[in-house]
Amino acid sequence: MLWYVLIVFFAGFFAGKFIRTQWIGKYKVVLLFTIFLLFTLGLEIGANDELFKRIDEILLYGLLIALFGSLGSFLLGYLFERFNRRSDFKMCVKGIPIRVFKSDRGDER
Repeated sequence: MLWYVLIVFFAGFFAGKFIRTQWIGKYKVVLLFTIFLLFTLGLEIGANDELFKRIDEILLYGLLIALFGSLGSFLLGYLFERFNRRSDFKMCVKGIPIRVFKSDRGDER
């Protein structure tokens, strides 16, 4: 099953490289497919009695994963920004580190 997903993903990726895709944004195709996928996921959960009985446990684990994933992202982002301010390495627009020398007075050397 994973191979089918990867094949379809890369087929779409390469098709997007060679085919004009302005109509995707115009007609909100991604939004419609996302809604369809969520609907089919809900159908699958509703039809599976064993899964439906464990829905509270699944929701709790999902909430904990989302909560700690977000907290970890915010914490690492905060630490990175704090470290980046103290360092003499600053990031430029394209993500390539450039060296900026500043004295304690704030003027560039």
